[in-house]
Amino acid sequence: MLFSKGEIPDLNKALLDAIIGALDAHQLMSTQALNSEEVREGILDILLNHTHLYEDLRDRGLKR
Repeated sequence: MLFSKGEIPDLNKALLDAIIGALDAHQLMSTQALNSEEVREGILDILLNHTHLYEDLRDRGLKR
């Protein structure tokens, strides 16, 4: 069953609140990463040593 947005105002408000919350969280995380070399090093450690990102990118480059 399809609903019009006017029929579920609480859900629409909850959706907007969730989107705003996600925006705030991402902005905060980005600001922390920009301001902290330690945070950036941690992100690189995760990407390079725990996700196989380097190997996947290297393999993708070899396939071209």
